[in-house]
Amino acid sequence: MAKSLQRLFAIALSLAMAMATAGAQAPADTSARNLSLEQQTKIADVITRDAGPPMPGAHFSLAVGTAVPAHVPLRPVPARATAVAPQFRDASYVVVEEQIALVDSSTRKILAVIQRGLSQTGSVPAQRQ
Repeated sequence: MAKSLQRLFAIALSLAMAMATAGAQAPADTSARNLSLEQQTKIADVITRDAGPPMPGAHFSLAVGTAVPAHVPLRPVPARATAVAPQFRDASYVVVEEQIALVDSSTRKILAVIQRGLSQTGSVPAQRQ
């Protein structure tokens, strides 16, 4: 019986620690998280047409709050995209594979991550399997 209680306590402690860690890593709420699906689609289409070929792979985490390394080139968010979402007027972006990271130009921290829009040929990007 004592071993069962010890095992139950150990499991409960592990779960509590995992939940506390996950809560501490949750991204801060920013205006970027308030993009509607329509805004995301329009921004993605504009940036996909503007960006050219994407970076083949990132050696950094594409997550809100993560800093983009200094060696990664950023491009300014096009005016047509900021017309849809003015909160990104002074932001930049980087396209990595099928994702677009909208980045704070001064801190290089990721504000939002959205899926790419239409490809350069006008078709939807291929889905990963």
